Amino acid sequence: MNVYFQTPALVLALRDEREADRVITFYTRDFGKIKAFARGIRLMKSKLRGHIVLGALLRIAFVEGKESYHLVDAEFLYRARGDIQKFQPLQFLNQVTGERERDAELWQFLMSWFLNQTRNVDISKHRDQQRDTLHFQSRVLSILGFLPRDATPSPHSIQSALIANHLA
Repeated sequence: MNVYFQTPALVLALRDEREADRVITFYTRDFGKIKAFARGIRLMKSKLRGHIVLGALLRIAFVEGKESYHLVDAEFLYRARGDIQKFQPLQFLNQVTGERERDAELWQFLMSWFLNQTRNVDISKHRDQQRDTLHFQSRVLSILGFLPRDATPSPHSIQSALIANHLA
């Protein structure tokens, strides 16, 4: 008998498999980053089809199979609105985090960032968006221990940390 897990999760990435399946990468409160297989999710009749979108905050339920997790349910909680630029930090988070490495401080920061993104729909200046992304990347790397806590966010320090830790 499979154990049933439930946890809040943020959708980081989607990858189509076969005709109607998808592998979804989540960052969860209780398990860190996980990948879950969603069988038949791209079918029109799938109950999960509309919930699983990039940048959505969900409450997911999954079971552990022989080789992977299998998504069995998802409840939509919230979705960040705006252009695709807002999802670049999610791609970065997916790149730098390892699977099943739970980090409560990172989850708290991620939720704070996510709620801020849902409030700030219109970012008027491209420079502000770049600064926000730089701050996000620097903060994530410092929480994960790849940068000092007092590091000044700069593209050079972030790139150096990524290269030094074989994340680039």
